[in-house]
Amino acid sequence: MSERVLISVVGQRFDAPKQWRPTLVCVQRPDVLAVTKVILIEQPGAESTTDALVRDIARAAPSATVERVEIELKNPWSFEEVYSRFYEFARARTFDERDEHYVHITTGTHVMQIVWYLLVSERYVPARLVQSSPPKGAQRDARGTIDVVDLDLSSYPAIARQRHRERLEGQSLLKMGIETHSAGYNAVIERLQRAALGPAVPLLLWGETGVGKSALARRVYALRKQGRSIAGPLVEVNCATLRGTLRESALFGHKKGSFTGADRDRKGYLRAAHGGMLFLDEVGELGLEEQAILLTAIEEGRFYPLGSDEPERSSFALVCGTNRDLRADVRSGRFRDDLLARISTWSFRLPPLRERREDLEANVRYELEQFSQRFRSNARFSRAALARYLAFGRSDEASWAHNFRDLSQSVLRMAASADEGLIDTDDVDREIATLREAWSGAELAAPVHPAPVEPRAASMDRVDRVVFDAVVSALRASRSLAEAGRALFDGPRKKGASVNYSDRARKLCLRLGIDPAAYLKR
Repeated sequence: MSERVLISVVGQRFDAPKQWRPTLVCVQRPDVLAVTKVILIEQPGAESTTDALVRDIARAAPSATVERVEIELKNPWSFEEVYSRFYEFARARTFDERDEHYVHITTGTHVMQIVWYLLVSERYVPARLVQSSPPKGAQRDARGTIDVVDLDLSSYPAIARQRHRERLEGQSLLKMGIETHSAGYNAVIERLQRAALGPAVPLLLWGETGVGKSALARRVYALRKQGRSIAGPLVEVNCATLRGTLRESALFGHKKGSFTGADRDRKGYLRAAHGGMLFLDEVGELGLEEQAILLTAIEEGRFYPLGSDEPERSSFALVCGTNRDLRADVRSGRFRDDLLARISTWSFRLPPLRERREDLEANVRYELEQFSQRFRSNARFSRAALARYLAFGRSDEASWAHNFRDLSQSVLRMAASADEGLIDTDDVDREIATLREAWSGAELAAPVHPAPVEPRAASMDRVDRVVFDAVVSALRASRSLAEAGRALFDGPRKKGASVNYSDRARKLCLRLGIDPAAYLKR
Protein backbone atom coordinates (compact mmCIF):
# COMPACT_ATOMS: atom_id res chain seq x y z
CA MET A 1 0.00 0.00 0.00
CA SER A 2 1.43 3.38 -0.98
CA GLU A 3 2.02 6.09 1.58
CA ARG A 4 2.25 9.86 1.74
CA VAL A 5 5.48 10.63 3.54
CA LEU A 6 6.36 14.01 5.03
CA ILE A 7 10.05 14.76 5.82
CA SER A 8 10.47 17.70 8.18
CA VAL A 9 13.21 19.16 10.37
CA VAL A 10 11.93 19.72 13.90
CA GLY A 11 11.91 23.47 14.42
CA GLN A 12 13.48 24.34 17.76
CA ARG A 13 11.33 27.44 18.08
CA PHE A 14 8.31 27.12 15.80
CA ASP A 15 7.53 23.45 16.51
CA ALA A 16 7.63 23.93 20.31
CA PRO A 17 4.31 23.83 22.20
CA LYS A 18 2.25 27.05 22.53
CA GLN A 19 3.66 28.31 19.21
CA TRP A 20 2.32 28.19 15.65
CA ARG A 21 3.68 24.75 14.73
CA PRO A 22 4.38 24.39 11.00
CA THR A 23 5.21 20.66 11.02
CA LEU A 24 2.02 19.86 12.93
CA VAL A 25 -0.01 22.02 10.53
CA CYS A 26 1.10 19.79 7.62
CA VAL A 27 -0.43 16.81 9.44
CA GLN A 28 -3.56 18.71 10.40
CA ARG A 29 -4.42 19.45 6.76
CA PRO A 30 -5.60 16.14 5.23
CA ASP A 31 -7.40 18.23 2.60
CA VAL A 32 -3.95 19.14 1.22
CA LEU A 33 -1.54 16.32 2.08
CA ALA A 34 -3.31 13.45 3.90
CA VAL A 35 0.01 12.39 5.44
CA THR A 36 0.31 8.74 6.51
CA LYS A 37 3.93 8.84 7.68
CA VAL A 38 6.12 11.58 9.17
CA ILE A 39 9.94 11.48 9.23
CA LEU A 40 11.18 13.95 11.83
CA ILE A 41 14.79 15.14 11.52
CA GLU A 42 15.93 16.08 15.04
CA GLN A 43 19.17 17.20 16.62
CA PRO A 44 20.63 15.92 19.90
CA GLY A 45 19.43 17.90 22.90
CA ALA A 46 16.01 18.78 21.47
CA GLU A 47 14.23 15.57 22.42
CA SER A 48 11.57 17.32 24.53
CA THR A 49 10.36 19.40 21.59
CA THR A 50 10.25 16.31 19.38
CA ASP A 51 8.45 14.27 22.09
CA ALA A 52 5.70 16.90 22.34
CA LEU A 53 5.43 17.09 18.55
CA VAL A 54 5.09 13.29 18.26
CA ARG A 55 2.27 13.27 20.84
CA ASP A 56 0.36 16.02 19.03
CA ILE A 57 0.84 14.34 15.63
CA ALA A 58 -0.71 11.18 17.13
CA ARG A 59 -3.74 13.21 18.26
CA ALA A 60 -4.12 14.97 14.89
CA ALA A 61 -3.62 11.84 12.74
CA PRO A 62 -3.92 8.64 14.84
CA SER A 63 -3.28 6.37 11.87
CA ALA A 64 -0.05 8.14 10.85
CA THR A 65 3.29 6.61 11.79
CA VAL A 66 6.27 8.67 12.96
CA GLU A 67 9.96 7.92 12.40
CA ARG A 68 12.57 9.92 14.27
CA VAL A 69 15.98 10.40 12.62
CA GLU A 70 18.78 12.05 14.58
CA ILE A 71 21.24 14.15 12.57
CA GLU A 72 23.93 15.91 14.58
CA LEU A 73 25.08 19.25 13.21
CA LYS A 74 27.83 21.22 14.88
CA ASN A 75 26.94 24.27 12.81
CA PRO A 76 23.46 24.24 11.18
CA TRP A 77 24.48 27.34 9.20
CA SER A 78 27.43 25.63 7.50
CA PHE A 79 26.44 24.79 3.94
CA GLU A 80 29.16 22.16 3.58
CA GLU A 81 28.21 20.35 6.80
CA VAL A 82 24.45 20.51 6.26
CA TYR A 83 24.68 19.32 2.65
CA SER A 84 27.03 16.48 3.61
CA ARG A 85 24.80 15.18 6.43
CA PHE A 86 21.51 15.55 4.54
CA TYR A 87 23.09 13.92 1.48
CA GLU A 88 24.16 10.96 3.64
CA PHE A 89 20.60 10.73 4.94
CA ALA A 90 19.17 10.70 1.39
CA ARG A 91 21.67 8.16 0.04
CA ALA A 92 21.10 5.78 2.95
CA ARG A 93 17.34 5.62 2.43
CA THR A 94 15.36 3.55 -0.03
CA PHE A 95 12.55 5.65 -1.47
CA ASP A 96 9.67 3.47 -2.62
CA GLU A 97 8.56 4.79 -6.00
CA ARG A 98 4.97 3.90 -5.13
CA ASP A 99 4.98 6.42 -2.26
CA GLU A 100 4.50 10.19 -2.50
CA HIS A 101 7.23 12.09 -0.67
CA TYR A 102 7.09 15.69 0.53
CA VAL A 103 9.93 17.73 2.04
CA HIS A 104 8.84 20.48 4.42
CA ILE A 105 11.11 23.54 4.04
CA THR A 106 9.54 26.00 6.50
CA THR A 107 11.46 24.75 9.54
CA GLY A 108 15.21 24.67 10.03
CA THR A 109 17.83 27.24 9.04
CA HIS A 110 17.85 28.96 5.66
CA VAL A 111 20.87 26.82 4.78
CA MET A 112 18.82 23.68 5.44
CA GLN A 113 16.06 24.97 3.18
CA ILE A 114 18.58 25.59 0.39
CA VAL A 115 20.07 22.11 0.81
CA TRP A 116 16.61 20.48 0.68
CA TYR A 117 15.91 22.35 -2.56
CA LEU A 118 19.18 21.13 -4.10
CA LEU A 119 18.66 17.52 -3.05
CA VAL A 120 15.11 17.49 -4.42
CA SER A 121 16.05 19.23 -7.68
CA GLU A 122 18.95 16.78 -8.14
CA ARG A 123 16.53 13.88 -7.43
CA TYR A 124 18.52 12.50 -4.53
CA VAL A 125 15.25 12.92 -2.69
CA PRO A 126 12.36 12.12 -5.11
CA ALA A 127 9.89 14.50 -3.54
CA ARG A 128 7.96 17.71 -3.86
CA LEU A 129 8.57 20.68 -1.60
CA VAL A 130 6.02 21.84 0.94
CA GLN A 131 5.84 25.32 2.45
CA SER A 132 3.55 26.14 5.35
CA SER A 133 2.57 29.69 6.34
CA PRO A 134 0.83 31.06 9.45
CA PRO A 135 -2.68 32.57 9.12
CA LYS A 136 -2.83 36.20 8.06
CA GLY A 137 -5.45 38.77 9.02
CA ALA A 138 -8.99 37.51 8.70
CA GLN A 139 -7.94 34.20 7.16
CA ARG A 140 -10.62 31.67 7.97
CA ASP A 141 -8.38 28.68 8.69
CA ALA A 142 -6.44 29.39 11.89
CA ARG A 143 -3.94 26.66 11.00
CA GLY A 144 -2.60 28.71 8.09
CA THR A 145 -1.87 27.61 4.55
CA ILE A 146 0.15 24.87 2.88
CA ASP A 147 1.63 25.21 -0.61
CA VAL A 148 3.04 22.25 -2.55
CA VAL A 149 5.87 23.21 -4.92
CA ASP A 150 6.51 20.92 -7.89
CA LEU A 151 9.95 21.53 -9.43
CA ASP A 152 8.74 20.12 -12.77
CA LEU A 153 8.34 23.46 -14.53
CA SER A 154 6.23 21.91 -17.29
CA SER A 155 3.42 21.50 -14.77
CA TYR A 156 2.97 25.29 -14.57
CA PRO A 157 1.15 26.62 -17.67
CA ALA A 158 2.39 30.22 -17.28
CA ILE A 159 6.01 29.07 -16.96
CA ALA A 160 5.61 26.62 -19.85
CA ARG A 161 4.28 29.46 -22.05
CA GLN A 162 7.16 31.70 -21.01
CA ARG A 163 9.75 29.01 -21.80
CA HIS A 164 8.07 28.39 -25.17
CA ARG A 165 8.35 32.11 -25.96
CA GLU A 166 12.02 32.01 -24.99
CA ARG A 167 12.61 29.02 -27.31
CA LEU A 168 10.99 30.92 -30.19
CA GLU A 169 13.06 34.00 -29.40
CA GLY A 170 16.20 31.87 -29.38
CA GLN A 171 15.34 30.35 -32.74
CA SER A 172 14.63 33.83 -34.14
CA LEU A 173 18.05 34.94 -32.91
CA LEU A 174 19.73 32.02 -34.68
CA LYS A 175 17.84 32.89 -37.87
CA MET A 176 18.80 36.58 -37.56
CA GLY A 177 15.13 37.49 -37.29
CA ILE A 178 14.39 36.13 -40.78
CA GLU A 179 11.08 34.31 -41.01
CA THR A 180 11.88 31.00 -42.67
CA HIS A 181 9.47 28.44 -44.13
CA SER A 182 11.87 25.63 -45.06
CA ALA A 183 10.92 22.66 -42.89
CA GLY A 184 14.40 21.18 -43.19
CA TYR A 185 16.16 24.40 -42.16
CA ASN A 186 13.74 25.08 -39.30
CA ALA A 187 14.38 21.56 -37.98
CA VAL A 188 18.14 22.23 -38.06
CA ILE A 189 17.65 25.49 -36.13
CA GLU A 190 15.46 23.81 -33.53
CA ARG A 191 18.06 21.08 -32.93
CA LEU A 192 20.89 23.61 -32.96
CA GLN A 193 19.17 25.70 -30.30
CA ARG A 194 18.88 22.69 -28.00
CA ALA A 195 22.53 21.85 -28.57
CA ALA A 196 23.69 25.44 -28.03
CA LEU A 197 21.87 25.76 -24.72
CA GLY A 198 22.96 22.36 -23.43
CA PRO A 199 26.40 21.22 -22.24
CA ALA A 200 29.20 22.90 -24.20
CA VAL A 201 30.10 19.88 -26.33
CA PRO A 202 31.59 20.56 -29.80
CA LEU A 203 29.29 21.45 -32.69
CA LEU A 204 30.03 20.87 -36.38
CA LEU A 205 28.36 23.07 -39.02
CA TRP A 206 28.87 21.73 -42.52
CA GLY A 207 27.64 22.50 -45.99
CA GLU A 208 28.54 24.27 -49.20
CA THR A 209 30.37 27.58 -49.27
CA GLY A 210 28.10 30.53 -48.63
CA VAL A 211 25.35 28.72 -46.68
CA GLY A 212 25.97 30.89 -43.61
CA LYS A 213 28.16 28.80 -41.31
CA SER A 214 30.10 31.77 -39.92
CA ALA A 215 27.01 33.90 -39.36
CA LEU A 216 25.28 31.01 -37.61
CA ALA A 217 28.30 30.38 -35.38
CA ARG A 218 28.17 34.02 -34.25
CA ARG A 219 24.48 33.59 -33.44
CA VAL A 220 25.23 30.46 -31.41
CA TYR A 221 27.72 32.53 -29.42
CA ALA A 222 25.15 35.31 -28.94
CA LEU A 223 22.57 32.77 -27.72
CA ARG A 224 25.02 31.23 -25.27
CA LYS A 225 26.11 34.66 -24.03
CA GLN A 226 22.47 35.64 -23.59
CA GLY A 227 21.85 32.45 -21.62
CA ARG A 228 24.97 33.16 -19.52
CA SER A 229 26.44 29.74 -20.25
CA ILE A 230 29.66 31.45 -21.38
CA ALA A 231 31.15 34.80 -20.41
CA GLY A 232 34.37 34.94 -22.41
CA PRO A 233 35.04 36.18 -25.95
CA LEU A 234 34.21 34.74 -29.35
CA VAL A 235 37.42 33.89 -31.20
CA GLU A 236 36.96 33.23 -34.94
CA VAL A 237 39.68 31.50 -36.94
CA ASN A 238 39.63 30.74 -40.66
CA CYS A 239 41.95 27.74 -40.77
CA ALA A 240 42.34 28.10 -44.56
CA THR A 241 44.28 31.34 -44.04
CA LEU A 242 46.88 29.76 -41.72
CA ARG A 243 50.08 28.51 -43.34
CA GLY A 244 53.14 26.49 -42.29
CA THR A 245 54.80 27.03 -38.90
CA LEU A 246 52.65 30.09 -38.32
CA ARG A 247 49.56 27.84 -38.27
CA GLU A 248 50.67 26.05 -35.10
CA SER A 249 51.86 29.30 -33.54
CA ALA A 250 48.58 31.08 -34.32
CA LEU A 251 46.46 28.32 -32.83
CA PHE A 252 48.50 27.21 -29.84
CA GLY A 253 50.88 30.12 -29.24
CA HIS A 254 54.65 30.17 -28.91
CA LYS A 255 57.42 31.17 -26.57
CA LYS A 256 59.88 33.94 -27.31
CA GLY A 257 62.84 32.59 -29.30
CA SER A 258 61.12 29.36 -30.32
CA PHE A 259 61.78 30.16 -34.00
CA THR A 260 63.29 32.94 -36.10
CA GLY A 261 61.20 36.06 -35.69
CA ALA A 262 59.55 34.97 -32.43
CA ASP A 263 60.66 38.08 -30.53
CA ARG A 264 57.91 37.82 -27.90
CA ASP A 265 55.48 35.31 -26.39
CA ARG A 266 52.19 34.69 -28.18
CA LYS A 267 49.25 33.11 -26.38
CA GLY A 268 47.46 31.80 -29.51
CA TYR A 269 43.78 31.52 -30.42
CA LEU A 270 42.97 28.59 -28.12
CA ARG A 271 44.29 30.43 -25.07
CA ALA A 272 42.50 33.63 -26.15
CA ALA A 273 39.20 31.73 -26.25
CA HIS A 274 39.42 30.65 -22.59
CA GLY A 275 36.00 30.96 -20.96
CA GLY A 276 34.37 31.77 -24.29
CA MET A 277 33.81 30.15 -27.68
CA LEU A 278 36.26 29.18 -30.41
CA PHE A 279 34.98 28.96 -33.99
CA LEU A 280 37.33 27.06 -36.30
CA ASP A 281 36.04 27.69 -39.81
CA GLU A 282 37.33 25.41 -42.57
CA VAL A 283 38.68 23.04 -39.93
CA GLY A 284 39.37 20.50 -42.67
CA GLU A 285 42.30 22.65 -43.85
CA LEU A 286 44.34 21.92 -40.71
CA GLY A 287 47.35 19.65 -41.08
CA LEU A 288 47.58 16.30 -39.28
CA GLU A 289 50.02 17.67 -36.70
CA GLU A 290 47.71 20.53 -35.73
CA GLN A 291 44.79 18.08 -35.67
CA ALA A 292 46.63 15.91 -33.12
CA ILE A 293 47.33 18.90 -30.86
CA LEU A 294 43.76 20.12 -31.20
CA LEU A 295 42.42 16.69 -30.23
CA THR A 296 44.46 16.74 -27.01
CA ALA A 297 43.31 20.28 -26.27
CA ILE A 298 39.66 19.24 -26.66
CA GLU A 299 39.94 16.06 -24.62
CA GLU A 300 42.27 17.23 -21.85
CA GLY A 301 41.96 21.02 -21.94
CA ARG A 302 45.72 21.45 -22.33
CA PHE A 303 48.30 21.92 -25.10
CA TYR A 304 51.93 22.91 -25.49
CA PRO A 305 52.81 26.21 -27.20
CA LEU A 306 55.76 26.10 -29.60
CA GLY A 307 59.04 26.09 -27.66
CA SER A 308 57.40 25.43 -24.28
CA ASP A 309 57.86 22.51 -21.89
CA GLU A 310 54.93 23.66 -19.78
CA PRO A 311 51.37 23.06 -20.94
CA GLU A 312 48.83 25.83 -21.31
CA ARG A 313 45.27 25.21 -20.19
CA SER A 314 42.16 26.60 -21.80
CA SER A 315 38.48 25.79 -21.45
CA PHE A 316 36.23 26.88 -24.27
CA ALA A 317 33.13 25.92 -26.23
CA LEU A 318 34.13 24.68 -29.69
CA VAL A 319 32.25 25.15 -32.95
CA CYS A 320 33.77 23.97 -36.23
CA GLY A 321 32.74 24.71 -39.79
CA THR A 322 33.63 23.00 -43.06
CA ASN A 323 32.57 22.72 -46.68
CA ARG A 324 34.66 19.59 -47.15
CA ASP A 325 33.56 15.98 -47.04
CA LEU A 326 35.45 15.12 -43.86
CA ARG A 327 34.48 11.46 -44.06
CA ALA A 328 36.15 11.24 -47.45
CA ASP A 329 39.17 13.07 -45.97
CA VAL A 330 39.32 10.46 -43.19
CA ARG A 331 39.33 7.67 -45.76
CA SER A 332 42.11 9.36 -47.74
CA GLY A 333 44.19 10.02 -44.61
CA ARG A 334 43.82 13.82 -44.70
CA PHE A 335 41.76 14.06 -41.53
CA ARG A 336 41.92 12.18 -38.26
CA ASP A 337 38.98 9.91 -37.57
CA ASP A 338 39.23 10.41 -33.79
CA LEU A 339 39.18 14.21 -34.18
CA LEU A 340 36.12 14.06 -36.44
CA ALA A 341 34.35 11.95 -33.82
CA ARG A 342 35.13 14.57 -31.15
CA ILE A 343 34.16 17.70 -33.10
CA SER A 344 30.92 16.23 -34.46
CA THR A 345 29.20 15.38 -31.19
CA TRP A 346 26.44 17.52 -32.68
CA SER A 347 26.53 17.65 -36.48
CA PHE A 348 24.39 20.02 -38.53
CA ARG A 349 24.13 20.16 -42.30
CA LEU A 350 23.10 23.64 -43.48
CA PRO A 351 21.05 23.25 -46.66
CA PRO A 352 22.03 25.33 -49.71
CA LEU A 353 19.80 28.10 -50.99
CA ARG A 354 18.51 26.02 -53.88
CA GLU A 355 16.98 23.66 -51.27
CA ARG A 356 15.37 26.60 -49.49
CA ARG A 357 13.68 28.44 -52.33
CA GLU A 358 10.61 29.06 -50.17
CA ASP A 359 12.83 31.28 -48.00
CA LEU A 360 14.08 33.38 -50.91
CA GLU A 361 11.70 36.33 -50.45
CA ALA A 362 12.39 36.69 -46.72
CA ASN A 363 16.15 36.68 -47.38
CA VAL A 364 15.81 39.23 -50.19
CA ARG A 365 14.02 41.57 -47.79
CA TYR A 366 16.70 40.95 -45.17
CA GLU A 367 19.44 41.86 -47.66
CA LEU A 368 17.58 45.09 -48.53
CA GLU A 369 17.49 45.97 -44.82
CA GLN A 370 21.21 45.27 -44.55
CA PHE A 371 21.85 47.53 -47.55
CA SER A 372 19.85 50.35 -45.97
CA GLN A 373 21.69 50.05 -42.65
CA ARG A 374 25.12 49.81 -44.27
CA PHE A 375 24.79 52.62 -46.80
CA ARG A 376 22.04 54.67 -45.12
CA SER A 377 20.11 54.59 -48.35
CA ASN A 378 16.68 53.00 -48.78
CA ALA A 379 15.97 50.67 -51.68
CA ARG A 380 12.82 48.76 -52.60
CA PHE A 381 11.38 46.60 -55.37
CA SER A 382 8.37 47.44 -57.44
CA ARG A 383 5.76 44.72 -57.13
CA ALA A 384 6.34 43.48 -60.70
CA ALA A 385 10.13 43.55 -60.29
CA LEU A 386 10.03 41.53 -57.07
CA ALA A 387 7.72 38.95 -58.64
CA ARG A 388 10.02 38.58 -61.65
CA TYR A 389 13.15 38.25 -59.49
CA LEU A 390 11.56 35.69 -57.18
CA ALA A 391 10.22 33.67 -60.10
CA PHE A 392 13.73 33.46 -61.56
CA GLY A 393 15.35 32.77 -58.17
CA ARG A 394 12.96 29.91 -57.46
CA SER A 395 13.36 28.32 -60.87
CA ASP A 396 15.73 25.46 -61.69
CA GLU A 397 17.70 27.91 -63.83
CA ALA A 398 18.96 29.67 -60.70
CA SER A 399 21.77 27.50 -59.34
CA TRP A 400 22.84 29.89 -56.58
CA ALA A 401 26.33 28.41 -56.93
CA HIS A 402 27.67 30.36 -53.96
CA ASN A 403 24.38 30.38 -52.06
CA PHE A 404 23.73 33.43 -49.88
CA ARG A 405 26.89 35.14 -51.05
CA ASP A 406 25.41 35.19 -54.55
CA LEU A 407 22.12 36.50 -53.20
CA SER A 408 23.74 39.20 -51.10
CA GLN A 409 25.83 40.48 -54.00
CA SER A 410 22.87 40.31 -56.35
CA VAL A 411 20.63 42.43 -54.12
CA LEU A 412 23.51 44.84 -53.47
CA ARG A 413 24.03 45.41 -57.22
CA MET A 414 20.35 46.09 -57.85
CA ALA A 415 19.93 48.35 -54.80
CA ALA A 416 23.07 50.36 -55.54
CA SER A 417 22.13 51.00 -59.20
CA ALA A 418 18.39 51.57 -58.74
CA ASP A 419 17.07 54.95 -59.86
CA GLU A 420 15.91 56.83 -56.73
CA GLY A 421 16.03 53.60 -54.77
CA LEU A 422 13.30 51.85 -56.79
CA ILE A 423 14.32 48.50 -58.29
CA ASP A 424 12.18 48.04 -61.41
CA THR A 425 11.81 45.22 -63.94
CA ASP A 426 14.66 46.58 -66.10
CA ASP A 427 17.01 46.38 -63.11
CA VAL A 428 15.88 42.82 -62.46
CA ASP A 429 16.32 41.80 -66.11
CA ARG A 430 19.88 43.14 -66.13
CA GLU A 431 20.63 41.32 -62.88
CA ILE A 432 19.20 38.05 -64.18
CA ALA A 433 21.48 38.35 -67.22
CA THR A 434 24.45 38.98 -64.91
CA LEU A 435 23.66 35.91 -62.83
CA ARG A 436 23.17 33.72 -65.91
CA GLU A 437 26.55 34.76 -67.22
CA ALA A 438 28.25 34.19 -63.87
CA TRP A 439 26.73 30.75 -63.45
CA SER A 440 27.22 29.62 -67.01
CA GLY A 441 30.96 29.26 -66.53
CA ALA A 442 30.85 28.15 -62.93
CA GLU A 443 30.71 24.52 -61.94
CA LEU A 444 28.24 23.99 -59.18
CA ALA A 445 30.04 22.97 -56.03
CA ALA A 446 29.75 19.25 -55.47
CA PRO A 447 27.28 18.50 -52.71
CA VAL A 448 28.90 17.84 -49.39
CA HIS A 449 27.58 14.67 -47.82
CA PRO A 450 29.85 13.36 -45.11
CA ALA A 451 28.19 10.51 -43.32
CA PRO A 452 26.14 12.44 -40.77
CA VAL A 453 26.50 11.68 -37.11
CA GLU A 454 23.19 10.18 -36.01
CA PRO A 455 23.44 9.92 -32.19
CA ARG A 456 20.23 7.90 -31.88
CA ALA A 457 21.30 5.13 -34.25
CA ALA A 458 23.93 3.73 -31.89
CA SER A 459 21.40 3.24 -29.08
CA MET A 460 18.60 1.69 -31.17
CA ASP A 461 17.35 -1.81 -30.63
CA ARG A 462 17.86 -4.38 -33.40
CA VAL A 463 14.46 -3.89 -35.06
CA ASP A 464 14.70 -0.08 -35.17
CA ARG A 465 18.26 -0.33 -36.48
CA VAL A 466 17.11 -2.54 -39.36
CA VAL A 467 14.40 0.01 -40.20
CA PHE A 468 16.92 2.87 -39.82
CA ASP A 469 19.34 1.24 -42.28
CA ALA A 470 16.51 0.53 -44.76
CA VAL A 471 15.34 4.16 -44.68
CA VAL A 472 18.87 5.51 -45.14
CA SER A 473 19.46 3.13 -48.05
CA ALA A 474 16.20 4.23 -49.72
CA LEU A 475 17.03 7.92 -49.25
CA ARG A 476 20.51 7.54 -50.73
CA ALA A 477 19.01 5.92 -53.84
CA SER A 478 16.33 8.63 -54.25
CA ARG A 479 16.10 12.26 -55.30
CA SER A 480 13.02 13.10 -53.24
CA LEU A 481 11.11 11.99 -50.19
CA ALA A 482 8.28 10.81 -52.41
CA GLU A 483 10.65 8.57 -54.38
CA ALA A 484 12.14 7.16 -51.16
CA GLY A 485 8.67 6.62 -49.73
CA ARG A 486 7.60 4.75 -52.84
CA ALA A 487 10.60 2.43 -52.47
CA LEU A 488 9.76 1.83 -48.83
CA PHE A 489 5.96 1.54 -48.93
CA ASP A 490 4.88 0.63 -52.48
CA GLY A 491 3.33 -2.76 -51.77
CA PRO A 492 -0.06 -4.31 -52.57
CA ARG A 493 -2.96 -2.00 -51.82
CA LYS A 494 -6.65 -1.72 -52.51
CA LYS A 495 -7.78 -0.61 -55.92
CA GLY A 496 -8.23 3.15 -56.10
CA ALA A 497 -6.40 3.75 -52.83
CA SER A 498 -3.88 6.60 -52.82
CA VAL A 499 -0.70 6.81 -50.77
CA ASN A 500 1.08 10.00 -49.75
CA TYR A 501 4.58 8.52 -49.98
CA SER A 502 6.31 11.78 -49.12
CA ASP A 503 4.29 12.26 -45.92
CA ARG A 504 4.77 8.67 -44.79
CA ALA A 505 8.53 8.85 -45.41
CA ARG A 506 8.77 12.18 -43.60
CA LYS A 507 6.98 10.83 -40.52
CA LEU A 508 9.17 7.73 -40.44
CA CYS A 509 12.32 9.88 -40.67
CA LEU A 510 11.04 12.08 -37.85
CA ARG A 511 10.46 9.02 -35.62
CA LEU A 512 13.96 7.72 -36.29
CA GLY A 513 15.65 11.12 -35.93
CA ILE A 514 16.86 11.13 -39.55
CA ASP A 515 17.49 14.33 -41.53
CA PRO A 516 16.38 13.30 -45.07
CA ALA A 517 18.26 16.17 -46.72
CA ALA A 518 21.54 14.69 -45.48
CA TYR A 519 21.07 11.53 -47.56
CA LEU A 520 18.97 12.32 -50.65
CA LYS A 521 20.80 12.27 -53.98
CA ARG A 522 21.45 15.64 -55.62
